[in-house]
Amino acid sequence: FPVFLLTCVVHYCLVGNQTFNIASYSVIFANIFNAPFILEGLEWTLRIEMEFYLYIALCFYFKKFNIKYIYISSFFILGASIFIRLYLKSPICVQLAYGQLFLIGMLLYLQQDKSFSRKQIIYCLAIVCFNFLLVWCLFATEPHNYRLYPFLSVGIFILCIHFQKLFRSNKIILYLSNCSYSLYLLHAFLFPYIKNKLNFLLPAFLAYICAWVCL
Repeated sequence: FPVFLLTCVVHYCLVGNQTFNIASYSVIFANIFNAPFILEGLEWTLRIEMEFYLYIALCFYFKKFNIKYIYISSFFILGASIFIRLYLKSPICVQLAYGQLFLIGMLLYLQQDKSFSRKQIIYCLAIVCFNFLLVWCLFATEPHNYRLYPFLSVGIFILCIHFQKLFRSNKIILYLSNCSYSLYLLHAFLFPYIKNKLNFLLPAFLAYICAWVCL
């Protein structure tokens, strides 16, 4: 939250035209109140992430963290996504569908914890992926090549978890890991801002390269 709020201040100073809405800055209640985006829209992922953290906290609090509730959650997200798209005509259904990908993380956690058998995990994983695929293919408006990214990321994630013993940490990986969140928050508006400023001094391709170096 401190990094997020600091980024909002930087965005306001450089770009301006930022609507103040307390729900937007809270992130967790932003989707519930249909609050406007404040960082060029890129915080849509943070909204889903914070809602998911709240859900996980409630699951642990009520001791409901098991495979049964992953099934219930998956079909609830599916039903809510279809209802929002067909009856409310809102594109936010695709964002909601990404909640299915967080459920995959829950499944892998349960597998690591050896709470359920591999067969149970794989079956539930197939259901969750199918529910996501259904909404994604029906309602996503992105070009077809972009539609592959969620499945590519899930595949990489599952492989990395499965072969995690083969990976060794080093300073470069730790550095990239620590700065990735800040880069994600800043890149949408800071990169074009820097590039536009440099365009007056450098050729376009050099301005592009320098902007990335500055980030």
